[in-house]
Amino acid sequence: MELRLLVTFEKVATVLSFTRAAAELSYAQSSVTSQIRALESSLGAELFDRLGGRIRLTEAGERLLPYARRMIELAEEARAAVTGAEEPAGTLTVGTMESLTSYRLPRCWSSSTTATPRCGSRCAPPSATRPGRRCVRARTTSGS
Repeated sequence: MELRLLVTFEKVATVLSFTRAAAELSYAQSSVTSQIRALESSLGAELFDRLGGRIRLTEAGERLLPYARRMIELAEEARAAVTGAEEPAGTLTVGTMESLTSYRLPRCWSSSTTATPRCGSRCAPPSATRPGRRCVRARTTSGS
């Protein structure tokens, strides 16, 4: 059972239209029809009743829909976990004058660290170009 077939099935089941599903997925309608037929063939069950110009889910389609949604959600979670696309992470280093470091940046940093907890930030005056020089640091990590 291919994920792309489940994505197509879920979209058709949601909008109850092969034409609208094709438009929303940027597929040709014939491609959506072929994918649904391939899924029905692999499962050995019809998923939609085709009633003239309308469709509705069969009992088998009703049973498959929550599983399809869970599988799609799990695939998206897995992709995000592997690629790190769920939220930004890393360290941002900003070189600026000490007056900005002390008076302007703390408010910006508090907003950004709340929005992106896996990101740390580091502020260094322009003169602090060598390792070991004193720097103002702000770090946050998830769960702290």
